[in-house]
Amino acid sequence: MPAVPDRHSGTNRQEAITSIVVVGIGFVITLVGSYADASLPFSALQAVIAILLGIVYLVLLLRSDTYFERFPSSPGKFIYFCGQLLLVMAIQFLLLGPGTWLIPLPLVGAAVERLSGKGRWIVYLSIIFGLSMPLGIRTGDWSNAVSAPLFLVPAVAFSAIVTQLRLNDRALRKQSEAISEELEKANHQLSRYAVQVEELATTQERNRLAREIHDSLGHYLTAANVQLEAARAVIQTDTARAVDAISKAQQLTKEGLHAVRESVAALRDSPVGGQTLPDALKMLLDELRATGIVTSFHLQGEHRSLNANPKLTLYRVMQEGLTNVRKHARASRVDVTLDYQRDGRVRLQMKDNGVGAATTRTTGFGMIGMRERVELLNGELRFDTAPGRGFLLEATVPG
Repeated sequence: MPAVPDRHSGTNRQEAITSIVVVGIGFVITLVGSYADASLPFSALQAVIAILLGIVYLVLLLRSDTYFERFPSSPGKFIYFCGQLLLVMAIQFLLLGPGTWLIPLPLVGAAVERLSGKGRWIVYLSIIFGLSMPLGIRTGDWSNAVSAPLFLVPAVAFSAIVTQLRLNDRALRKQSEAISEELEKANHQLSRYAVQVEELATTQERNRLAREIHDSLGHYLTAANVQLEAARAVIQTDTARAVDAISKAQQLTKEGLHAVRESVAALRDSPVGGQTLPDALKMLLDELRATGIVTSFHLQGEHRSLNANPKLTLYRVMQEGLTNVRKHARASRVDVTLDYQRDGRVRLQMKDNGVGAATTRTTGFGMIGMRERVELLNGELRFDTAPGRGFLLEATVPG
């Protein structure tokens, strides 16, 4: 990121210049006025001491940030402002002239910035009436000394208001910079999220394509392979049956090729098409029955139309389950139940009487894809098997 200019340091520099200019003008006007008015007692030594005290006063003003970093407590603030007020009164005592009222004005700004409401008013009143003592001591006219400093009220009020406005502006600028920085961070974060979302969407689409191709092509190739194996087994003894099996295998490969073309071209149309889910599932069972496996289909609950996603998911689950029956189960019978439950969910259960397995752990791509499909719909997929007890597959999805 490019370096951001420190606006606050520039503001502090302007404040320092303003303080130097105000105090300098106060000294110049006072010195010139004292020389011009012979009635005011004045000496070169007094001027030198006053100037030295003025330098100390200015240094403390300009180094106030450093001081308050080291002494941020209330006693530290009390000592600082008492010391500055004493310096101002000493300068006013030494240089009793027309410009001494300008010298304490930068201290008003320091009080606004560093003190709370009560502390500020103590400093304001000390600046206004602090001029009375040097004036009364030097002139002996106490009535005038008490009333004369009242002309400082507008100047003190003006300095306090200007300083407060400047502080408000600084606070708003800091807030604006903080908001801008937060927005920039949020923008970078959103950019990273956008990349992650794009990558996730790409991965999901890739997985969807893989599932579609596996479920459709894998199903047809497995069915065709079963038919070809059947044909090879009987080709020497039953030519007619072998030719029939080969014809079925050829038809399955045509259907598989057509399904692959559809998947690669768009993957938009559902293989269920305009059929009801029970009809589509019965067609899958008809294909399995053609291989010599006994099938049964049971419909429970009141049939209702389903949305496209749950309908396709249950179709693909059964398609993959039947593919696994052909490949691994060595089953002679498959029973399928489709249950439209009252809570709005739909349960598909498929059980074979095959050899079963020692564990329900399923790591094949088909099983993984099956689980992904069901879980994307917030559904549940369950397996139950044991050696010699066949395989139970159950999928439940919201309808």
